[in-house]
Amino acid sequence: MRRVLVSVVTPTWNRADLLGRVWAGLRTQSDIAIEWLVGNDASVDDTSSIVAELAAKSDFPVTLIEASARVGKACMDNELVAAANGEFIIWCDSDDHLLPGALARLVEVWSQIPDGHKDGYLGVCARAETEDRVLGAAVERAQDDWQWNSLFSALGSDLVIFARTELVKRVRFKEVDFMIPETSVWNVVGIMRVKFIDAPLKRVHYNQPNALSFTGKMQYNRGRAHALGGNYQYVKDRLGMRGEFVRAVNFIRYCVHGDVSFSAAKSIWVGSSRSKLMLLLGSLPAIGLILRDQWRGVVEKTHIEFERNRKSARLSRKYWSGGC
Repeated sequence: MRRVLVSVVTPTWNRADLLGRVWAGLRTQSDIAIEWLVGNDASVDDTSSIVAELAAKSDFPVTLIEASARVGKACMDNELVAAANGEFIIWCDSDDHLLPGALARLVEVWSQIPDGHKDGYLGVCARAETEDRVLGAAVERAQDDWQWNSLFSALGSDLVIFARTELVKRVRFKEVDFMIPETSVWNVVGIMRVKFIDAPLKRVHYNQPNALSFTGKMQYNRGRAHALGGNYQYVKDRLGMRGEFVRAVNFIRYCVHGDVSFSAAKSIWVGSSRSKLMLLLGSLPAIGLILRDQWRGVVEKTHIEFERNRKSARLSRKYWSGGC
């Protein structure tokens, strides 16, 4: 059995019909020793049987981690990261798939970094695409050094993140709701450098069934509050006054909808004296938005079900060794 070089992780919730596309993308990653780790967040469809069918005909190892009750993407991500054996880790969500040769290209660019300098790098990044277009703004420095946070800000879109597993294992997603924005982890490790490939290596498919983002509802408020408050220190230099103000307003809004206490909110919001002033200035418009959210009936207190499920949920694991 070859030593695993890349761990591909796929958290999923009621997306059984999309997993074949993820798997097909992995089959095109020739000459790279991979493993596929799938986190089934208590799906009520046939996710388990589909993964078993795909694993039985895979030439790479497959691990399935399942929750008996829905515990959320943050929890599944943490379990998948903990189980990863590869030197590198890459997310391929259930509504995404890797383009042919993507991993070989990422590994190639990583290998070009001198060995004595690799400790200063998070990994390699690349663009993503939809069926219609390549995502992200144009940048001048193709395949060059970036700080990850600066690259993410410059592109303003989803991107491929091929990261050193040992670094990702050091930072856990906060398990406070069914979802927390992934930047809650990437902004923390994003102070490190990455190489950037100015070409798409993954295709994303937005607005698929059971999407956690772009729902038009105020969901996962507690997770969003933790991401906005805890990550302020990593993004503040690029926000500007208006950006800081908008962030403060939304932080208050998410805290109220997420039933975050005043004392807890104070501990979550990590920022300067100016940022605390922004909270004060933003309180009045935040109240207006909070009342509007409630009047429109878009608020869902997902953290209540999350807390209930966490008390009863159990995790199980299945493993297929594949043909490696």
